[in-house]
Amino acid sequence: MPRYETWVADTGSTVAGLLVLDGNDLRQLYLDPAWRGQGLGDRFIALAKQQAGRADAVDVPGQRGGPAVRRTTRLR
Repeated sequence: MPRYETWVADTGSTVAGLLVLDGNDLRQLYLDPAWRGQGLGDRFIALAKQQAGRADAVDVPGQRGGPAVRRTTRLR
């Protein structure tokens, strides 16, 4: 069973961002500088809260390595 859940924002030609969750812990959040200020980070945080099951359930600890589950979301 994978430890981490990974979400990728894919524009069709490049990766715009990456979110890595470990249960309710947000392990990594990366955004392509070209996508900053366009709401992508807010969308990733909302997704993390949704995955955790409640709005206040996401923790933001330090980063660690480990296996991942990859999910891809195409941007519109």
